[in-house]
Amino acid sequence: MKDTVVLAIIEALNIANKNLTVKEIKELILKHNLYIFGTTDIDPVIRKTIDRHCINGAKSSQKSKIDYFIKKDKNSFKLLKITTKKITKKTTKNYGDLESGVEGKKKCRYTTYYERKPKLRKIAIELHGKKCIVCGFDFEKKYGEYAKDLIHIHHIKPLFENDDEDEVLINPKTDLVPVCPNCHAVIHKKKDKTLSIEEIKLIIKK
Repeated sequence: MKDTVVLAIIEALNIANKNLTVKEIKELILKHNLYIFGTTDIDPVIRKTIDRHCINGAKSSQKSKIDYFIKKDKNSFKLLKITTKKITKKTTKNYGDLESGVEGKKKCRYTTYYERKPKLRKIAIELHGKKCIVCGFDFEKKYGEYAKDLIHIHHIKPLFENDDEDEVLINPKTDLVPVCPNCHAVIHKKKDKTLSIEEIKLIIKK
């Protein structure tokens, strides 16, 4: 199975190793299950794709395109010999079939974690609400009643930075803020750098 129409066409022409019409290319793609089209009207899709990447096609004057095919006569096409090896090498690297792998083996892992108080989370939500303080995302508004209680509570100063003390006093009003999982992940993306709320707000693309 290929990721794009053009890769499926290339594979079909490689399989046939001869000039093919659009209809013949379509039949090979379907026969070998090279691509799943989102329409039943497949011929125009294949023809348009070939034309876009054909060295002597109707759109051959387009800039920034890669020529994979050459039109041999009115109805048939073949791969460009000078680029076939290069294309095959490139597409195999980027789009080659993925190998299967085994996962799911149970393993034990021992680690240190920092205790959280549910009461502090509850107070923080009562004070700051459930909307992300960084991007404004609201779970209840997006997903309705089912997700209304979802929100991360972020410690302005991460607990792991308090290595000198076993426990620290947390003020829900000044030390805790609600953030969505995405913003929380970005805040803690680097182990040696925790972004402040002001810093992450500056890097968000508007």
